[in-house]
Amino acid sequence: MATTQISLDEYLRTDYEPDCDYVDGALEERNTGEIQHSAVLAFLVGAFAEHEEQRKLEARPVLRLWVSPTRVRIADLAILPVKRPYEAVPSQPPVAIIEVLSPEDRVSRYQQRLDDYRAMGVANVWVIDPMRRKAF
Repeated sequence: MATTQISLDEYLRTDYEPDCDYVDGALEERNTGEIQHSAVLAFLVGAFAEHEEQRKLEARPVLRLWVSPTRVRIADLAILPVKRPYEAVPSQPPVAIIEVLSPEDRVSRYQQRLDDYRAMGVANVWVIDPMRRKAF
């Protein structure tokens, strides 16, 4: 895991490929890119899109969320109300966050991410492990 110290302002003005988390002045790479990870995200986006009008919710993949004054996390999938005030980087808690594990993800590192979502006020945090075909 590579980390680089930068200011929050610089982070918010910069596009990263792939995007990365900002945690207390450090950039944190995210594990993405495997076919199983991508397939699960594609399925979930499609499932939510199919019922968007009915549920008034939309699925936004790979979305920056301002989880605290010094942290911005990239949610694999954020479930947001269709009608909400516009924010380039949302600071209001989504209805749900869905994270899809990659083979390189480690429990200790992932726990901090989940704790950040809960501290933000996200009531529903799902974790999907496509390798084990389990969800938590």
